Amino acid sequence: MPVPNPVIGSFTLSPTSVVIGASTTLTASNVTDGGSTINAVKFYRDANSNGTFEVASDTLLGTGAQNGTTWTLSTATTGFAAGTYTYFAVASDIAAVSSAASKATLTVTNPVTNNDNFANATVLTGSTISIAGTTVGMTRQTGEPVIANGTGGHSIWYSWTAPAAGTATFTTAGSNFDTLLGVYTGTSVTSLSLKKSNDDVSSSVLTSKVSFKVSKGTTYKIAIDGYAGASGSTVLNITAPAGAATAKAKHAAVTADATVVPTTFSDTPVAIAAASVANVEVADVATVTAAAGTSTTTPFASSPIAFSSKRHWAESHKASHVSIDDAAVKLIDLDLL
Repeated sequence: MPVPNPVIGSFTLSPTSVVIGASTTLTASNVTDGGSTINAVKFYRDANSNGTFEVASDTLLGTGAQNGTTWTLSTATTGFAAGTYTYFAVASDIAAVSSAASKATLTVTNPVTNNDNFANATVLTGSTISIAGTTVGMTRQTGEPVIANGTGGHSIWYSWTAPAAGTATFTTAGSNFDTLLGVYTGTSVTSLSLKKSNDDVSSSVLTSKVSFKVSKGTTYKIAIDGYAGASGSTVLNITAPAGAATAKAKHAAVTADATVVPTTFSDTPVAIAAASVANVEVADVATVTAAAGTSTTTPFASSPIAFSSKRHWAESHKASHVSIDDAAVKLIDLDLL
């Protein structure tokens, strides 16, 4: 009557794909021997890259820890190159009889050090941006949205928070291939809300361009891919409203409906360019007491000018000064510091 040999029911790795330096757990399950007792399960790594178990030359990783008929061993991939590696499990019993080698494979990849994946999106700041990149060698993630009905296949991601409200324009002008461009909101690649997408600017311009109104403080996720799987060097350009500039007043007027004025001022105001007027906000305000419709010098060093109404104030200060549309305060000679 033949003597039963040890048998490994299954041999698995978890996870089956790791980045360099990470660990995987080798598991031999349902390890049995009908005529004897299992006393060890040893795990090996293929040293010859031929997929065949060779006990004399393959790398012994160690003996697994037993839990019933299951044996496990954790092993790291420190110092590995990216690639596919083969592992073996061999069970033995107290009679020194060994099982056939069971085989499983592990995929080892380079750590993500680029903006290939949504979670590694390059963070951008500012209102005028131009940044170079590449989609060569990049991939699409599971659940990633399709951009502008294009096939894609090599996407990269950026993350940008709008410094001010207004219309922002995103383009891939300067890229050297037929691009796809999508702008989204959301925190997960599988549940993004599309703001706008584009394939080509025109039939003759194969880069992409979108424009839409953005909200101050909202973070937008930007994806660039290539039409029909194209890839190459990219340029992402963003033009958007700048953040509000801090303004302080040299003089102030207290009108019939306002008693709030800034607490600090500049003796030598800097002129405000007409293009900057829409981006100025009032900062550092405090309440002073003054009769309705009169002017006050507190806390300012030079005498302010009194205006009889908001309309009078607005008509007197156009492009070179800032009109504050707020019933609580009306300022004159408001300048950037």
